[in-house]
Amino acid sequence: MSEDIELLRRVQETPNNQSGIEEVKGFALNKPTLLVFGGMGTDNIDNADENAKIIQMLLTGSSKEFPPDVQIISAKYPVYQPIDYVKEVRQAQKEDYYSDKVAKLFKQQFAPLLRTATTPENPTPRKLPIETVKSNLRNINIVSYSYGGSIAVQLSNAMRASMEKLQYSEQEISQAMQQISLLTLGSVGNIANQKNQFTTLNILNPGDEMVAKHSKNLKTAQAIDPETNIPTPISGDQRQMIILQEVDAIRLKLSSAGISETSEPDPHKPINYVNFLQGENDIVVASPAAIYAANSLIHSVESLQSGFTPLPTVAQMLNEIPPPIEELAKRFNTANKSKQRI
Repeated sequence: MSEDIELLRRVQETPNNQSGIEEVKGFALNKPTLLVFGGMGTDNIDNADENAKIIQMLLTGSSKEFPPDVQIISAKYPVYQPIDYVKEVRQAQKEDYYSDKVAKLFKQQFAPLLRTATTPENPTPRKLPIETVKSNLRNINIVSYSYGGSIAVQLSNAMRASMEKLQYSEQEISQAMQQISLLTLGSVGNIANQKNQFTTLNILNPGDEMVAKHSKNLKTAQAIDPETNIPTPISGDQRQMIILQEVDAIRLKLSSAGISETSEPDPHKPINYVNFLQGENDIVVASPAAIYAANSLIHSVESLQSGFTPLPTVAQMLNEIPPPIEELAKRFNTANKSKQRI
């Protein structure tokens, strides 16, 4: 049984592949990539596929439509007992912690974006020019939920440790890691720790007992921002922001779109964090999660046309009105025709 984090890619469904997902041993992060880290129990292909479909629908309105020139990758975890997940999550509350499986994932997929390849003639890797690193990392857009938020923070820790070992300066590390977009929902990871420098929107529900029980995330967020439904900066440059999102606000949004909620919402369910729903009269209900995910990808794709442009702050992306789904498709198609690559 594998102890590794495995990666699966969303592809067009065919008679020979009706699930629309394929296993990959590795992938090149050389074009806009949505990397999805799901919750505890994403230890089989079906669950990993479902996570990827949710994000795909968030961007295109359909699990059948693919944004051209964008790859959607979903993680599948080793089969663990719940207690093993809990132990790891608690260890990961430490600012510098990352597990062996995250270290292996980082070495395979992310280290080549920071350093030269090793050869018999050059066994010691050397750091790449910082502008190259920033362009490489600009392609990465992470969406995490619950346990996946812990994986995302561990990945951040592994990246920082590697860049420090390669002797990048503190300023270079900060500028490079800020090019990665992280949308984290109901995370049990220590998202607000000072070492996480991904450009991060951290959305939590104040009533989410799962988060409150297993991590510092909710307590830290409430200390920073006791208000709800208002984006609040964690960092002075607005690269990291928290939204405490009440379930009642979700119910109100559903109601305003003509969608009835018959059961009491579970504060930890993904639907209470990601709303991109079609209501009566074609009213689209877009949560901050949907706005941020769409805009971070739009900026990533449009960099294909204009060359590297730095990722905007969370505040800037939340203030942008995301285009309708059909406009998104046009933008993706336009970028796909461009000969330029980051």
